[in-house]
Amino acid sequence: MQDELPVSVVTLPTGTGKTLSYLPVIYDGQHRVTSSAISFSNTFSRHPDTPRPLVPIKPMVFKPRRMRAQVSAPATYRAMCRRVLAREQAGRHERRREHSSARRVRDAEARRAVLLRCGNRCENPGCFKADLPYRTSAGEPLLQVDHIDNHATGGRDYPSAMIALCPNCHSNKTYGADRLALTETFRKEAARLHDEFEQRP
Repeated sequence: MQDELPVSVVTLPTGTGKTLSYLPVIYDGQHRVTSSAISFSNTFSRHPDTPRPLVPIKPMVFKPRRMRAQVSAPATYRAMCRRVLAREQAGRHERRREHSSARRVRDAEARRAVLLRCGNRCENPGCFKADLPYRTSAGEPLLQVDHIDNHATGGRDYPSAMIALCPNCHSNKTYGADRLALTETFRKEAARLHDEFEQRP
């Protein structure tokens, strides 16, 4: 069976180019090598007629595996849109979930105090753009007052435990990979800003 399979010879330069490796290979018709033999010539550049002894290599066995085609991002996007449209046409976009929960009520004056203290700037000391050009519909800076510790689980609702953040820094504190370290940084910064602002005349 192997005698009927196609044979190719691959030449591989090695080292500084003085050594060439000849690799005759037999394919099984599915781009897989079934057997091969290899020969070396350490003096090929000087003696091209030097006999090259063959060193047999045992046949390599490959397990069959499925090949996955690479799908482009636009094609994936179109497929996702088709599935969403199918669910919409089936009426599944009108589904509702019932929520019944009780949340702690935030102190509105504590939030206003933090916005007063921040001076319209993000209070993250490492913010890349603390002076935000964005404004809310009311004309105020687009800042979000966040509790250092989650308010819903008992975090203190007091300005020294709260910090004004731009949307990017707020998202980083909530979802970022370094959110734990960032939380401790904000804890110290909020306490420092609180003490400093209280001492002003």
